[in-house]
Amino acid sequence: MKILFHTLGCKSNQYETEVMFRSALKAGHSPCAPGDTPDVCVVNSCTVTAQSDRKTGQSLRRFRRQYPLALLVLAGCFPQAFPEEAAALDADIVLGTGENLETALDEFTQTGKRVFRVTPHKKGEKMAPGLSGSAGGRGVSGRTRATLKIQDGCDRFCSYCIIPKARGFVRSKPLVDIAREAEALEQAGYREIVLTGINLCAYGLGDGDWQVANGKTPTPASAETSPSERRGLADAVAAASSPVGIERVRLGSLEPDCLTDELLDRLVCEKKLCPHFHLSLQSGCDETLKRMNRHYTTTEYFALCERLRRFFPSVSVTTDIMTGFPGETEEEFLETAAFAKKCGFARVHVFMYSRREGTAAYDMPEQVKQTEKRRRAAVLTQIAKQTGEAFLQSRRGLPCRVIAETNGTGLTENYIRVTLPGSEAKPGDVVDAVLGETAIAVGVEG
Repeated sequence: MKILFHTLGCKSNQYETEVMFRSALKAGHSPCAPGDTPDVCVVNSCTVTAQSDRKTGQSLRRFRRQYPLALLVLAGCFPQAFPEEAAALDADIVLGTGENLETALDEFTQTGKRVFRVTPHKKGEKMAPGLSGSAGGRGVSGRTRATLKIQDGCDRFCSYCIIPKARGFVRSKPLVDIAREAEALEQAGYREIVLTGINLCAYGLGDGDWQVANGKTPTPASAETSPSERRGLADAVAAASSPVGIERVRLGSLEPDCLTDELLDRLVCEKKLCPHFHLSLQSGCDETLKRMNRHYTTTEYFALCERLRRFFPSVSVTTDIMTGFPGETEEEFLETAAFAKKCGFARVHVFMYSRREGTAAYDMPEQVKQTEKRRRAAVLTQIAKQTGEAFLQSRRGLPCRVIAETNGTGLTENYIRVTLPGSEAKPGDVVDAVLGETAIAVGVEG
């Protein structure tokens, strides 16, 4: 059967779509080429916000109209977090996270009856299989860098977040599997690997004990792990860096309270690690952070930014900031705005609080009006533009190494998107350049 995949959401979702794609090829199915009519449409859903849920529903309806004879599959976070709501949508097959697509397709083909498989997460479960040994060909990103998912699950229960319900408990990929997958990506022609997970700093931990990472050496995820397999985030970076042809390894979004000096001492020794850290902030006000059930203060967060700049002199620090969390007063918002300026972020993903049933924040008093959320988001976006421009100006005239991509563009080691005027570099080539001269900055990714 010809299968069309449509992915919503984060890099972890994109990676899992790739896993489904590879598995489908092994089972004898084929990708749906542009212009062809698919036999199966798979929507790999996101449920991080209410808007994500709306996009899932819209995607299902669009595919049903476009391809009325195709089987429609709803997979991923939305059915895992909200199985009853997912059951009410128009899909022939509904699968939670980690369920097997081929088995479900076989069952539907044999019985002609709707397939609904959403298995609740439980402690001690293993990570779903990854791309090891089968990463060649289409690849994950379609460019010179690929995503490698090394961790799943989150036990932090931020008061606004539904993800622990969708993703379950912390679990990690063995180091040997990370190394094998990195080798497969190298063989497929990739030069850069982006390590991703649901709570990346919890890599190597299990049984929900993320607190072990705070100032202590991470322990094995299970008793089955031998001493030689003892692992933490720095070990994962080393494993991903092991193939000679991999030039860079970058970390995805990180929880700031888990980046201890001990961990930074190890990370700074990993020469292929990109000096780019995406530290999820959410708010620059301590009272708001408490209501969010975040595990750091603004003082601790700013101190971390300063340490990163000492450890990695060319570092770019990017972040997420939410506006309109329940109870956020104008004074609290102004604290956040001032803090964003103080931190001097290279890039900020600004987004509005989305009320999620099943979270602690859903029933909190003093819900902020949507118009006010939007106004605050606009203010922060303008501040982010200013701090981003200041960061780029601070790097002007300095040497940088660029991995060339298509259309004469590329990324520096600290994730500045540049154009390479006059360069004949091919995708994957490493170019030594000077920012503002032989490499012209477009902006910072992150």
